[in-house]
Amino acid sequence: MYGKKISYKELRSKQIQDLKSGTSEYYIYRHFSTPFTWAFARLGISPNSITLSSFILCLLGFYFLAKGTYLYSILGLLFFILFKVFDMSDGEVARIQNARSVEGVYFDRISHYIFTCCLGIGIGFGLYKIYNLEVYAILGFFFTLVF
Repeated sequence: MYGKKISYKELRSKQIQDLKSGTSEYYIYRHFSTPFTWAFARLGISPNSITLSSFILCLLGFYFLAKGTYLYSILGLLFFILFKVFDMSDGEVARIQNARSVEGVYFDRISHYIFTCCLGIGIGFGLYKIYNLEVYAILGFFFTLVF
């Protein structure tokens, strides 16, 4: 399997095309995703397994955001940032392992919806618990519906 033999330097050279796409998301998260992508590819972890683990990161992020304390909110946001890093990694691993599939694309899209729901509702519940104003819970649901 090619993915197990890829070097870190080869991986960085493959990422140049993504970086040329011009979206800021690639510039920010790609620098953090490279070590994860390299490790996942070397270990032979499938892209769908990475996406499944990102579901767990979203649920943990939601849980900590909804706790409603400042420390837990920061921890929850860190889980969502880690989700975005894993989201970059699963596509890179799929390209490295030549494991592209319609199911994988669908699975990845579902993870984006779960991300939005967990982030919006988690922020809404957390702010509701901090400030005890129902408007924050409503805004969290509205944020989720809009995005």
